[in-house]
Amino acid sequence: MEKAWWEVQGPGDAAGSGSDMNDEPLRPLPDKDFETDAHSVITVFVRFLVFVIPAIGILWFFIDFNAPIYVWLCCGIPTGLCSVLAFFSSLSTRRLRVQHSIDRLVIEDSSRVGSSSEERPLSEAAYLEYTESWDQDADRRRKSIGYIVHGYSSEGVKWKLDVTGLLGSFRNHRRKAEEIADAIGIEFRG
Repeated sequence: MEKAWWEVQGPGDAAGSGSDMNDEPLRPLPDKDFETDAHSVITVFVRFLVFVIPAIGILWFFIDFNAPIYVWLCCGIPTGLCSVLAFFSSLSTRRLRVQHSIDRLVIEDSSRVGSSSEERPLSEAAYLEYTESWDQDADRRRKSIGYIVHGYSSEGVKWKLDVTGLLGSFRNHRRKAEEIADAIGIEFRG
């Protein structure tokens, strides 16, 4: 006579050993990319007015008043180049890649000037922390925020990955931070 399901003793019994789901490995979370929003035409135009037009004006000033060559080399050209570089760097994009398939967490920052990236093993990530502080200048108080992914390497060394630049560009940065923490599979503290 066959036993009822509640009378089954061992997990190997055929008559209802419980769930077969215990034998299946858990599916990893899907890979996901988070990228800063594209710049609008108005934003690019305003940044052009703020950075490039003054550089052109300064260069024109030096040419128009026949400045000596040493003034031109020491002041005019560096000022113009710095303004153009500032314009291009203000149009940079940031991307966070959460890659469960290869156990990698990568933050990338790319612009016309250059690019940089930093990566860490995804399995070592522990939590995403939100911090806020108030800086007091002589004239005003300013709130600064920070988002940092904390982790521990296999050797027990603590590491940090700063994602403030990426999250600060979103309108609702706290909600996006929670979404990133869920995608990584870690706790959001903030």
